[in-house]
Amino acid sequence: MQSQPKHDDGTDRRWDDQGWFDAAVGTAILVGFGVIAALIYVFSAGTDAAMVARAQTVSPFGVAAFALVTFLTVVWRGLLNTEQVKQLTRQNDAKDEENLAKLLIDGTKLLGERQETHVLAGIAALQIVATAPQEGLAPHAMDILADKLERTFGNEPSKVVDACIHALEKGSEKGRVAAREITLNCAGRQAIWTPAINGIRTVNFEGAHFLGDHFAQFRNLRSIRFRSCRFFGARSTSRW
Repeated sequence: MQSQPKHDDGTDRRWDDQGWFDAAVGTAILVGFGVIAALIYVFSAGTDAAMVARAQTVSPFGVAAFALVTFLTVVWRGLLNTEQVKQLTRQNDAKDEENLAKLLIDGTKLLGERQETHVLAGIAALQIVATAPQEGLAPHAMDILADKLERTFGNEPSKVVDACIHALEKGSEKGRVAAREITLNCAGRQAIWTPAINGIRTVNFEGAHFLGDHFAQFRNLRSIRFRSCRFFGARSTSRW
């Protein structure tokens, strides 16, 4: 026995398109027979006056019948177009996922290059994946960015660190978080102030110096741990 066509969620889609088409065709056939019967009924009248009377009697039913056929046809065409749009959307989503997977692979490869420009290009590619509307590959991109940040954080001055922090920040704005716990040793950094870093599950700062404005930019302080860090505000200095 042939199974009925199904939606992606498993529901029967027969009356979404084929059922309405069958109803429209069946109704049109019945209307056709009705028109023939009405013509026979009208022209079989004995006098012109009787013919006119019969025509006036059946004409409202004919109008209603044609209106019903039109309605069923319009509904069928609308549902058919909707299904085509859904199929096209699914195809586009699959293509987008394929492109994002390629960006993830290429971006990860570029992170291993020696030239800084290549590494920056890789971070930009991973940022696209991390901030894409399709969330499937975003956590992987965030994890890779967090690992890269941990490896390069002490090698200042470097545009790579700033690019990683920026990419993670953009991912964090979309609600994406790297499932990593990283440790950032700030003792050897040439930069005085340590920037706020978001988008990572847990960040351990060691020997960091935070300016008040930077410290306020942390979105989730529960994900941050401090060791031998100093915090500089407008009036006082504290050490944790």
